[in-house]
Amino acid sequence: MLYVFCLVFVLVTNIDLIEPSTTTCCKDGWLAYKGSCYMFYDENKVDWMEAVRYCKLHGSEIVVIESRLENIFLKYYARKLFNGKLTKNTTLFWLGASDSDIEGIWKWIVTDEELTYFDPNFMGDKTPDNHKDCLAMPGSYDFDWRDVPCTERLGYAICEIRASTDNNGTQIQIVGR
Repeated sequence: MLYVFCLVFVLVTNIDLIEPSTTTCCKDGWLAYKGSCYMFYDENKVDWMEAVRYCKLHGSEIVVIESRLENIFLKYYARKLFNGKLTKNTTLFWLGASDSDIEGIWKWIVTDEELTYFDPNFMGDKTPDNHKDCLAMPGSYDFDWRDVPCTERLGYAICEIRASTDNNGTQIQIVGR
């Protein structure tokens, strides 16, 4: 039996008050925020392509971060996972962007569009052939974005599903489709 829960999330930080504009309904185990549902896969470390495949297996896509507030929300929950379960200095979460086509030109793989939002502390390495072509949020950098080698089994996936409502109730749509 599939359980769906609705969550209205309010996060108060020293910078912002984050409030979703509407209630978002998500499957059990997923976090709701402003029309999307997120799942932090934290069981086994995987490489970037394995993270992409994991999200697809769960009917979702690897996360696309489109705003500062969404980034703050995801960083907040990434930090919350470090209650002794994961080690911050050796953990990272994969994001759905790559610059493997052209070094320094970052695109979301779900939409094939260039990023319009970047983490303010992003330190992209524009060195040609640096083999760091995938975007991640490493705990060792307090989850600020970094470019990381795609083929190393360093991190965990953050998966995203866009939630939308039609006349029949809640309908789940994959991000970018």
